Amino acid sequence: VLQGKLHRRRGEDHLSDGDRRADHGAAFHDDVRDGYSISKRDRLIEEGYDPEQIGSVILDNYIHQVLDVGTFHGDPHQGNIMVSHGKPVWIDFGMIGRITDQDVNIIQSLIMSLIERDLDALVNAIMSMGAASPKTDRSKLIQDADVMFDKYMNVTNLEELDLAALLTEITDLASK
Repeated sequence: VLQGKLHRRRGEDHLSDGDRRADHGAAFHDDVRDGYSISKRDRLIEEGYDPEQIGSVILDNYIHQVLDVGTFHGDPHQGNIMVSHGKPVWIDFGMIGRITDQDVNIIQSLIMSLIERDLDALVNAIMSMGAASPKTDRSKLIQDADVMFDKYMNVTNLEELDLAALLTEITDLASK
């Protein structure tokens, strides 16, 4: 059974033994015999676990995989995330994604530009993603990004934010 913290060392990704809490509360296993799918909400509640907290741990861990480690589970559906002893456990590593440090920096810049409502930084991040063509009108992109800010920046609860729609809209902005 594999568990521990994913580390990046000299461009190699590996699992090391360690405290699961250092991994944002999740573990990595190749087999879980005493766990069950996160889709079993009733069972989670029956056993005294908070499904919202389990979901937060999964999200935090996935963000950690992508933005901190650069290697992430490539197929994160309910059948590949189990709960064992109250902890989320990732299984089935048949698909693994990797992201370059440069792409991580671009995503972080994109997120920070949204948080800081910095239109120039947002446009720079979009253009750095390679989503914009050389024909992209930067001033029009800034105007369109301002409209997008008005649409999404009034969200006070992350549950109200459709991240997939937001990323699609950002990509669509760059392709104009």
